Amino acid sequence: MPVRVRRIRNRFLRGAAGVLVSPVVYARDFRYINYELRGKRVLYYVEVFLTPRCSLRCTYCAACMPSYTERYDIPFETVEASLRAFLDNIDFIENLRLLGGEPFVYPDLDRVVAYLRTRRDKIGNIRIVTNGTIVPQTERLLSALNDRKVVLDISNYGEHSRKKEALLALSKRYRFRVNLGPQLRFSIPDMNYTKRGMADHLLAHKFSACGEHCRLIRDGKLFYCGPSFWTMFIEGADVSGDYVDLLHNAHPETLRQQIHELYFEKPFLRGCDYCPGSFLHRPLVIDAGKDQLPVGGEQPFGMPPGFSEVQRRRI
Repeated sequence: MPVRVRRIRNRFLRGAAGVLVSPVVYARDFRYINYELRGKRVLYYVEVFLTPRCSLRCTYCAACMPSYTERYDIPFETVEASLRAFLDNIDFIENLRLLGGEPFVYPDLDRVVAYLRTRRDKIGNIRIVTNGTIVPQTERLLSALNDRKVVLDISNYGEHSRKKEALLALSKRYRFRVNLGPQLRFSIPDMNYTKRGMADHLLAHKFSACGEHCRLIRDGKLFYCGPSFWTMFIEGADVSGDYVDLLHNAHPETLRQQIHELYFEKPFLRGCDYCPGSFLHRPLVIDAGKDQLPVGGEQPFGMPPGFSEVQRRRI
């Protein structure tokens, strides 16, 4: 069965089975089928990394933010150009999430949201993931949030998300959507990104069993997943086939096809040979917020277990 036909069949079966349980959620499957039959490309999810700076210091941060020894922001021009290249070469993205670190410490968040609102015909939801510690104050940012497509996802870190109630009140005043779930829990990450020498058929099995298919736009590149980026960043491995260069592409005329192949046609990633495995398969053992690192001191930012001294220096 051709890959395209199989994708349509799987989407239809999943949507038909789920529509009775959650019509809103599974409507996206039928939208996907509609686009696919018309030769359009609709994608479900992409993350956009803005900054590693954060107002919390969780030892076991799922995004490994405490591992950074350098605090910096991705320049707005890089973020905007990356988003433009990405959106120009797809037809629709269901969920586009802005991540850090903490997005509310990113100085140009209002400009990023304002730009995305100009591309609203290609975006289902503009989601901002915050830890609930900062309430935005500037009128420009609050005005940018005032849009039915903007969703504020509050990661609930219990008592450390001390501004979550204020954010809920703000959402009513400025009329933007907000999600606040129960307190999160962390697994202990394994950061042992070393080459394992696995055979291709084992890499394909590992890839198909992985639940971490979270596409990531970072530094002008579209990565298949966060661990693929970490493989390159920590280990210095050549994972050029695991991402699409959005800004300095040798063949920009085929960028649309490259994005399609990254999302749908990969049998496995080269980074799978370095990846210690998805955190989704590890037990959740720590309540989020209960493993905060102290502010100040000789090591203000911790390093999750598994980092070698070489890897520490690279970060």
